[in-house]
Amino acid sequence: MNITYRIITDVESFQKEVNQLIPLVFEEKAFDVLKIHSTEEQEQIKKLAKNFESRLKLHIGAYDGDKLVGWNISSQKSSDTLHTIFSGVLPEYRKKGLYTQMTKMVLEEAARLGFQVITSAHQMINNPVIISKLKLGFLIKGIVMAEELGPMLTLKYFVNPTREKVYKYRAGKFPVGHPDYHEVVELLSQFDCKEL
Repeated sequence: MNITYRIITDVESFQKEVNQLIPLVFEEKAFDVLKIHSTEEQEQIKKLAKNFESRLKLHIGAYDGDKLVGWNISSQKSSDTLHTIFSGVLPEYRKKGLYTQMTKMVLEEAARLGFQVITSAHQMINNPVIISKLKLGFLIKGIVMAEELGPMLTLKYFVNPTREKVYKYRAGKFPVGHPDYHEVVELLSQFDCKEL
């Protein structure tokens, strides 16, 4: 097996390939919330979606020869955040490091582009993916309820290590005696932030 990873520029063809693989990768189908809306509401939603067309998107494919065996699709969420919206690996290619390698590519490319935060959301029982991300330095952000897929664990990765320390401080990770505690308190005092 000779896996190569590519940043995709022909997004239309790539999306067609991904769409063909979806039934092979995911047992449960996502609920298409658009279908519960009236035709008028659907048209309004589609018009609003055009506001997001200029967002930066990152498509990464994992290939065994010419065969697409895994993918990662991420999209700009805000001025400093890239969010992984959809990823998958064919079952026979799982537990071989493909997902981890694609995630590393996302982190490298996001940092190169200037993003400071990378986020993702995962079904809460998708332990292999969650563990892979935690090992790469992602932190748990919380739990959200998505009508499409149910409860999702959200994760967050910081490019800037000081910003990560502030996040950990705010989450209560640093007790008063921890060396990073004093560094973060000093930093926050420089910006006139009140300690909670």
